[in-house]
Amino acid sequence: PILESGCPESISVKLAVHFSMDHPVTNFTCDISSRVDHVISHVVCELGATTQLKSEEYAPKVWGMAEFLLPNSCLCDYEYFHHCIKLEKDVLVCLLHIDEVPRPLLRAAEDDIKDIEIKVDDLLSREPGDAFTHATVSV
Repeated sequence: PILESGCPESISVKLAVHFSMDHPVTNFTCDISSRVDHVISHVVCELGATTQLKSEEYAPKVWGMAEFLLPNSCLCDYEYFHHCIKLEKDVLVCLLHIDEVPRPLLRAAEDDIKDIEIKVDDLLSREPGDAFTHATVSV
């Protein structure tokens, strides 16, 4: 979750960024007011392959959670970072390629086709006296 309060005084936080299995974990310290896109650029530069990797193609994800960080936000905007500071833990983040980001709620072309061909019988129960249940209604 994103916090609406401003950045506190200058606080350093240790980040451990996991990129992939064949790359070592990138550890570094930065200020909590640092922007997320700056952190992404730093990790990409640490990997030493700046010509092949573009920072815009990666999305930082909080390790073990389904929370992604927005590139144009600051680290201090996120509750997770404040939680790590409070408990004196390292911030764990993994860097995923944009193509690897799960999109379970993304609308697919099949959804549009089904919406065009929807019939009244698909919405109504089969018998006049039947109650609407999850099993009888298929959308």
